[in-house]
Amino acid sequence: MKGWKELIRCLYDADYFEEALEQVENAQRNTNDKPVFEFYRSAILFALGKSKEAQLHLRRGMQNAPGLVKQFVELNPMLLQNSSVVEIISAYKTTGHK
Repeated sequence: MKGWKELIRCLYDADYFEEALEQVENAQRNTNDKPVFEFYRSAILFALGKSKEAQLHLRRGMQNAPGLVKQFVELNPMLLQNSSVVEIISAYKTTGHK
């Protein structure tokens, strides 16, 4: 799993978002849908300007493994400047779900 995470992070950092998204799909297939990849998918979709879809995956990640949101933020701390991201994260942190 670590290899997938590193590969996706490198692709993301190099702005190869389409390829990163492909690798997220591969990673999910090969790791029995580890929740961290929902967060990675969300960050990539935000980078691609697909915010509605990105929000959906962020919510899914928060439902399944809210503790992994840290890895989402580490991928791109600037995402915390997006009000919808902050709303989703805080909704799950305060109520446990929404």
